[in-house]
Amino acid sequence: MRKRMEAISSHPDYATLVAECEGQVAGMIGLRLAFGYEHDGHVVQITALVVKASFRGRGAGKELIRHAENWAREKRAAAIVLTSGNRPEREAAHRFYRHMGFSVTGLRFWKKL
Repeated sequence: MRKRMEAISSHPDYATLVAECEGQVAGMIGLRLAFGYEHDGHVVQITALVVKASFRGRGAGKELIRHAENWAREKRAAAIVLTSGNRPEREAAHRFYRHMGFSVTGLRFWKKL
């Protein structure tokens, strides 16, 4: 993880934001700026979003998304996107994403190489 974070943090098209609450790390969001194939300009992809269970429902996730959106605007991105697993345990996260203004637009496929 240290090696990954060193590579990510040294690249200007990536950002890692951390939410702190009551002196503890409450969550984090990982962002990547990318060119879009579907339209002109850039998009920001949320590549990781985690909020510690004991802090869920207390605004940490909302603040992380808001800061991610601000970072995307600073980078002049046209949109912000994310993918999420299609499993029953992800239903609460999906409700949260919809509440934050995200729309479901596709289905992700993945193949390990």
